[in-house]
Amino acid sequence: MCVKPLLSSHKAAAALYGSGQVHEENLGSLQFSLEYDVDTSILTLELTQAFELTSPDRNYTTLPNPYVVVRLLPDYSNQLQTHVQQQTCCPYLDERFIFDVASSELANRSLEMRIYHDRQDGGFRDECIGQVTLALDQLDLSTKCVMCKGISADDKQVGRAGRSAHLIGTCKGGSRWRGAKTPRR
Repeated sequence: MCVKPLLSSHKAAAALYGSGQVHEENLGSLQFSLEYDVDTSILTLELTQAFELTSPDRNYTTLPNPYVVVRLLPDYSNQLQTHVQQQTCCPYLDERFIFDVASSELANRSLEMRIYHDRQDGGFRDECIGQVTLALDQLDLSTKCVMCKGISADDKQVGRAGRSAHLIGTCKGGSRWRGAKTPRR
């Protein structure tokens, strides 16, 4: 069962958020919120839920085991990830990530969220279902932004230059980690 707190379909997402945000590729969509606290220089990402994720076998006989890897670009060295959800096209994520980044650096940053399928066979690389990338200079972060974005095909041509930000991850259970947590390959 797919619980959809904000949207009932891609068409509803397109109507609510504009057709430019939900892509024609139909790889699914990701609901999340962003908030920046100027006093503490903390950017908070709350991943809520993914909707209508594509099946890993493309024949739709297998449900994905999705998880999301989050990076604050252009820093590729630090990445954080959600817990793996088992056999669902509509995972309820309910996880929070906190990034310590100066307000002067926000204009040069993008937030990348890649959705993977955990193959669970140990021998093969996890499959990237798709990604959502946001240029932070395009957003008004003075208030909490709640969004639902269409998932695009994996883009391997993104540049890999720039300075790093200090990352702190927090999941819903209250556990915290710092630095890199990589998807299984």
